Amino acid sequence: MAYTVGSGQASVNHARSLARVYDSDLFTSQRERGLHERAKKARVSLPCPITMVPILLRESSELDAAASLVEWPFILPHEFVRTLVAEGYLNVLVGDVKDIPGFWEHFLKDFPDHPAAVATLHCFITGFRGDWKALKQVFNLRRHASTDEICWLCKACKGLDDDQSPLIFTDARNSAAFWGTIGLEDPWSQSPSYATLVGFSGPGMIHADLLHVYHLGVGRDACGALLKLMMSKYPTVFFEGNNIPAKMQAATKQLKEYAALHKLPLRMKRFSKAKISWKKKSFPELKSSGYDTYVISRWLGHVLSLAQGRNDEINKWATMMWAINLVLSLLSRAGRWLTPEEQDNKVVVGKIFVTIYLSLAFDSIQNNVVGECGQSCTCCITYCCQVPSPSPTQIHFQLGWMRTV
Repeated sequence: MAYTVGSGQASVNHARSLARVYDSDLFTSQRERGLHERAKKARVSLPCPITMVPILLRESSELDAAASLVEWPFILPHEFVRTLVAEGYLNVLVGDVKDIPGFWEHFLKDFPDHPAAVATLHCFITGFRGDWKALKQVFNLRRHASTDEICWLCKACKGLDDDQSPLIFTDARNSAAFWGTIGLEDPWSQSPSYATLVGFSGPGMIHADLLHVYHLGVGRDACGALLKLMMSKYPTVFFEGNNIPAKMQAATKQLKEYAALHKLPLRMKRFSKAKISWKKKSFPELKSSGYDTYVISRWLGHVLSLAQGRNDEINKWATMMWAINLVLSLLSRAGRWLTPEEQDNKVVVGKIFVTIYLSLAFDSIQNNVVGECGQSCTCCITYCCQVPSPSPTQIHFQLGWMRTV
């Protein structure tokens, strides 16, 4: 529902999208089978016979009239009344249509144990999350990944304008200028419709979805870059093989063995130059699913830890992967609210990852490698790791894993 509304679909298209989902197999167990099973257990089921009635779906010519008819289940009125009498529910019938409101008014008094008599639902907003493309459209954001100013929470920018270079988002210092601009200005020119919902408290309720930020963003860059550097810069340290394809095969074998040992599902079949975007003058990017990025991050952390102590560069890579794996593990194991200790660990260790990741991007620029390392998602990963969540729920509870199924 949120997707169709956020996409700006017309009412007819919106209704059609919802109908398509409702009519799919996704809700079969809940819509029909589960409902009837619960009714039987509660002894409120009504075994009324169903009659299949041919329904005309659309107007058609005489030639295809048969094709436009479909058999549809229908409960005939006399069958319904007959079943009510046979099952002992005659008391639910009223003598006149006008008596129906009065019947329901007294129904709960007659059946005080009915769930409707005690169930009260309270709904409130805890936050909005999604990829930047969706957030930009739904909230009319004028600061996003396609503009110089990239963040909806602060004035962090890419530095395309010399006047704004002090606010560049790759500044990993605690004293970075953009920290002082959080909340100073709304990220939209026209207030979005969602802002009228009760409980909406401003741009701070718009979350960077960690799935898109790391697993489908920064994590792909970091893993792709490390794989390329490990194979090309240290050909005899990490993976066996006399050439890159052989090393790719050895890396694939190691990854699958690690995933099997730790019982981690893995969709990726094999590593290849195309799979990590291995090109001469561009920064690599691992082409993987979100969960595969998580598995590969853990595996790379393990492989690098075995080679720690050889030199400062390998130590730095190992520390970077240790840091992000620790943050992800902390968030996944923590409760809905982080404790002060968990929050401190997230901030301190998260900063280690961001700092080393940005230094890796800087090194690639120094070597005339053009690409997206240090991309705008870095601004989001900085917030995910270093800023307390403005929502009652921590960021791991805003993950959108269903988008990758």
